[in-house]
Amino acid sequence: MSVDSFDSASTKEPSNVILLEIGRNGLIEWMNEEAKSLFGAVRGESFFSLENKLTDCLKTEIIDRVFTEGALFSTTCSESQQISVTPVHTNDGGVERVVLSIAECEIAKVKLQSLQLKRELHLINKISKFMWEKDRSVSSLMIFLANELPNAMSYPDLASVKIICDGKEYLSPNFRETSLSSTYPIQSEKADFGFITEYYDESSEMDPSELFNENEKSLFSTVAERAGEIVERIKTSRTFFEVLESIGDGVVSTDMEGRIVFINNVAAKMIGKEESEAVGEQINKVLKLYDSETGRRILLDTKKMITAEGSISFHPNAAIVSPAGTMRLLADSAEFVQDDDGEVIGIVHSFKDVTEERGFLKRLADNESRFRLLFDNMGMGVMICSVEGHAEKFILRDVNKAAERLEGVRREKLIGRDIVEAFHGSERFGLVEVFRKVYSSGEPAHIPATHYSDKTGSGWKEVSVFKLPSGEIVSLYQDVTQRWRYQTELEMQSHILNEVGKAIVATDSNREITFWNKAAEELYGWKSEEVIGKKASEVLMPEGNEKKVNEIFSSLLEKGIWKGVFSQKKRNGEIFIAEMTDLVVPVEDGKSRIFVNVSSDITEQKRTEETLKNTLRSTVEVLSVITESRSPFSVGHQKNVSRLASEIARKLGLGEERLGFVTLAGLMLDVGMIAVPSEILSKTGLLNDIERRLIEQHVVKGKEILEKADFFRPIIDQIYQHHERLDGSGYPRGLKGDEIILEARILAVADVFESMVSHRPQRPALGIEKALLELKSNAGTLF
Repeated sequence: MSVDSFDSASTKEPSNVILLEIGRNGLIEWMNEEAKSLFGAVRGESFFSLENKLTDCLKTEIIDRVFTEGALFSTTCSESQQISVTPVHTNDGGVERVVLSIAECEIAKVKLQSLQLKRELHLINKISKFMWEKDRSVSSLMIFLANELPNAMSYPDLASVKIICDGKEYLSPNFRETSLSSTYPIQSEKADFGFITEYYDESSEMDPSELFNENEKSLFSTVAERAGEIVERIKTSRTFFEVLESIGDGVVSTDMEGRIVFINNVAAKMIGKEESEAVGEQINKVLKLYDSETGRRILLDTKKMITAEGSISFHPNAAIVSPAGTMRLLADSAEFVQDDDGEVIGIVHSFKDVTEERGFLKRLADNESRFRLLFDNMGMGVMICSVEGHAEKFILRDVNKAAERLEGVRREKLIGRDIVEAFHGSERFGLVEVFRKVYSSGEPAHIPATHYSDKTGSGWKEVSVFKLPSGEIVSLYQDVTQRWRYQTELEMQSHILNEVGKAIVATDSNREITFWNKAAEELYGWKSEEVIGKKASEVLMPEGNEKKVNEIFSSLLEKGIWKGVFSQKKRNGEIFIAEMTDLVVPVEDGKSRIFVNVSSDITEQKRTEETLKNTLRSTVEVLSVITESRSPFSVGHQKNVSRLASEIARKLGLGEERLGFVTLAGLMLDVGMIAVPSEILSKTGLLNDIERRLIEQHVVKGKEILEKADFFRPIIDQIYQHHERLDGSGYPRGLKGDEIILEARILAVADVFESMVSHRPQRPALGIEKALLELKSNAGTLF
């Protein structure tokens, strides 16, 4: 087809879209049937060879610009051609290829077709990028197409798509199957995989020729063709990868940039990484090769290998450090990876561990580089000295990095110097004398934490000295200043804690006792040295309390503190009540914890409290009897209300303390009735307004009576408010809703129910059914 074919005057009806994919190297990587009709079967040839066949609107410089700038180019020329060049980006943002689209259309339809073309190119772009996805599969491709294809159709709101591939069905969102449809096969040169069917709503008033226009048919044909090629590649690559996984050698494949695109399980285990961690990373970051003779890193230059400027195999002495930390020698082979057109797109390396085969393990053990690695990475300072004369001098021959750090001196300034000259305080510290003893006897020696000082500084050091078979003296040491300060501080704290009047016991994470102050000795009867190292539960806790002890410990771990009352035992077996506070104290290292228990004997206090409770109970009973004796109809009323209210409170989940106060308030509910004349309380007829107001004053009088004693303070508001109602119709203050405390509302329900089921001067008992009906009908209004 010549350039004249693009002349607007010669084409009045829209024709199919011409699509080509052009690689970064300028070669045509793919073209649709319309492109083949126009330019011939030129796949694999240079796009620039077609320049004489292109319209004036499209120059090769435009293709170069899109590769460089990475931006879409689109134009309409000769009033009939819509030309677009769309970049296809890789995951790292670079442009891998471009898609050239040439569509012929009447000028009146240019804008509409331009919009549709952009949608189509967007879809083609996404399909091309799909092959870059790490987890691509046939299912994920079909789901992607079913979701995206309707958006690329001429009228997306009216469109649906169904895909059948490998016997599975994939539907677009809001799928609607209609009779307005068109089907396109998904196939490759080797196999048929299924088909794509596009649907339009039958309710649409559009002309079917407009719905299924030539551009749209061309798009679906192109997508189905590309889908077939991708499915074929996925199936082929899956078989290829399965083979690579089954062989015994490690396999790593890279792209042209040296990024890992595949690593089998054998290689991943040898390297010590998960396959998912390695894919996408540079090979030199994942596969760290060393020269087994020199210990130096070996870097793989993939670009040089591909351009034949270097060998594609590993270095002859290539080795890796295994996850266990041993050097493993490798033997390898490598091959280029080529695409369908024979272009090199990467390298595949196959390698195996041949350490045992070459007897490399023994040589590796004596290797100087490995010794240096260990020597320099020790946390303790190490000094190696040779001996001159009859142990008159000890000359520094080597020091590690930890020693450099501890002394603040570079290795080069120490090597070759006498240890006394290099460290002026070493003789006063006693180090030289220990060196001589070890050299003479051959027996190792240890200097415990001892203060060291010279003109460079001071601190506490701990040293171990031994003699090598070569006769050299080795000193391993560490600065323990911080530890010494911590121990000193701990001793001071122990002294302070011994002066505290309460028993203090500290345990470690195994619940073994680590500290026991003097007050603990006096309280429990055990000396500190008798219990240190023993389980706290064995020393302190009575038998049968293991469950409660575990509950306390779990709460302590969760909250960091526990306070409460618990039974403990003394050395003589006496059980007493202890008030305890348990704390979790983190240690400076941030990893360990100390558990501290502070206890005091409150047995006598509890007995006193029990006596007071008994006194209070007697007082309450007396007041209750006095109140009820004013009217024969109220005998037992307060006890019944107390029982009912406590059951209601228990059902509502109130704690033990609140439950006890509700029970007490029920017994004292009508204590204010003492101030009401008995003839009013026993009156059999209806009460007049004055009498009613006198009775309503009983809650006020009750409040005034209870305020005389502090131990009634928690129940005063409960009694004062128990005649208030949710709608504000109660007394004495007309409180509403949440203004009334929960306990008062509980007492109100119990009081009303008990009153209705009991005889009163004005009426007989109404029965349980009527009482329940009254409460239910007024629930949410009064109660």
